[in-house]
Amino acid sequence: MHDFLLKYLYHWTPERAIWLGGETLTWDARCAGIYAGFAVALFFSLIISRNQSGLPPLPVLVTAVVLTLPMFIDLLTINLHFRVANNSIRHLTGLFLGISFCSFLYPAVRQLFPVTKTSVVITIPLFLLLYLIGATVSSLTLLDSLFSYYLLETLDWIGFSGLAILILTGLYRGIMAESQN
Repeated sequence: MHDFLLKYLYHWTPERAIWLGGETLTWDARCAGIYAGFAVALFFSLIISRNQSGLPPLPVLVTAVVLTLPMFIDLLTINLHFRVANNSIRHLTGLFLGISFCSFLYPAVRQLFPVTKTSVVITIPLFLLLYLIGATVSSLTLLDSLFSYYLLETLDWIGFSGLAILILTGLYRGIMAESQN
């Protein structure tokens, strides 16, 4: 079990790690970005669209899918040896994936709970603001300070925990709904 966790959950290696202020983030650069992006999007969702029922409008969802492409392009160009990997780019592309994933998962889990419709509708400019906030957070990887380390590490753990809670909540509500039928 320990080997499984090290390989698949904490697949951290020194060359893929982000070192800030003499400390290293718990996860490798890309996973740290995914969890930080998930945390940023979760905060955004809780503040902006906490009572929104249903998925965001189709143009927002298409934008979310398109903004996951940089990560796949990054992976492809590294694996085809077109360029050398860069941890800041890994972090940024992972962060975009985390934001996009939360943009789908949060509303999907939210639909399992009775809510009233809200007047706030996520628009593309508002959604792009979320990505701008995420890019600003990712730029902290360029600062070699303990402040950057603690902020990013906190966001990573919030994102990791938030993802786990959303998945478990969705599973629980799904099982409860199924058992009532």
